[in-house]
Amino acid sequence: MADTVQVKWIYPPNFGGTMYSLREGPRHIVVNLRGVSDGTGETDVVKIDKSALLFNGAEPSYIVVEKIQWQVYGCNVVLEWNNTTQEEIIRINAGTGDSQVNHGTVDWTAGGGKVPASSAGDGDVILSTTDIQNGDNYDITLYCRLKT
Repeated sequence: MADTVQVKWIYPPNFGGTMYSLREGPRHIVVNLRGVSDGTGETDVVKIDKSALLFNGAEPSYIVVEKIQWQVYGCNVVLEWNNTTQEEIIRINAGTGDSQVNHGTVDWTAGGGKVPASSAGDGDVILSTTDIQNGDNYDITLYCRLKT
């Protein structure tokens, strides 16, 4: 068996994960990540492939994370940039006590967004889960900007 996961592109709409050329307009992407575990978990799974995002025919230098909204139940989730040394974007832990739900928002937009310290590596956004059990789940929306 395997975890049931979904990457849904909210903007640009219906983006299927293959080459997409952003020719005009904003260089923003909005991606919703969902997963329900059978207890297997995920380790360094690519959720946003930077090489598939083109602006005027060129791959962006890096992905700037401006805002994240989440609801996580039962497990811990780590989002990272997949650079030569993986760089943590955010670590979301499960709720505590009787409530195993953690929900919230972090918004770095006013400060220009959260950027990787290094551009060495492929710069994809990857996800890992820990302390996972059958039925644990996550729903995370990333609001990003492509830096060219």
